[in-house]
Amino acid sequence: MENKGSSIPRPHGGKLINKFATRKNTDGLFSIEIAIDLRNDIENIADGTFSPLEGFMGQDDFESVVKSGHLKNGLAWTIPIILDVNERTAAEIKDAGEAILKNNGDHFAVLNVEEIYSFDKIGMSRAVYQT
Repeated sequence: MENKGSSIPRPHGGKLINKFATRKNTDGLFSIEIAIDLRNDIENIADGTFSPLEGFMGQDDFESVVKSGHLKNGLAWTIPIILDVNERTAAEIKDAGEAILKNNGDHFAVLNVEEIYSFDKIGMSRAVYQT
């Protein structure tokens, strides 16, 4: 689908997301070391590749994607985009409210915690990837 009078295609979901931001003072914030594939997901959220996502999926969107292949608003989305951490890290993030995400020591994102939930990893893998 294209915009009238423009050759630029409309972004998935109709809204291009730009979450790039700078924050100079990160001293004292809790930090999480993450793998490169998760860093790629974060960069895809920030640059709009994953539009209309504005962050990691909350539980409602996660469950909807796993069950139906759609976000809760009905938009097609087949793979959950989540930050999966262990219970200890989840508790520390919840207490902190925000955290620095880093990869190979490079601080590249600030996570604002909105929701923490658990899920059945095996059930999710079977539903999404048929494995």
